[in-house]
Amino acid sequence: MTRDEVKAWRRAERERLIGARERLDPATLERWRGRIDSHLERSFPGLATAKLAFCWPMRGEYDARPSPTRCARGAR
Repeated sequence: MTRDEVKAWRRAERERLIGARERLDPATLERWRGRIDSHLERSFPGLATAKLAFCWPMRGEYDARPSPTRCARGAR
């Protein structure tokens, strides 16, 4: 593939994946959010004493903003 073909493929693929994510129903999103939170809590037990930073979610992305109160109790 040429550089331009790769750029076009990436752009199309990104839009396809964002579209699929935006079509998910709220119950599925909440279930997946809970699974991600559980995974973070198990994988990073030191989060409670850490400083955390998150990016603002866009277009149906995982919303990590509640994480400090859900899985990283005490984090700043």
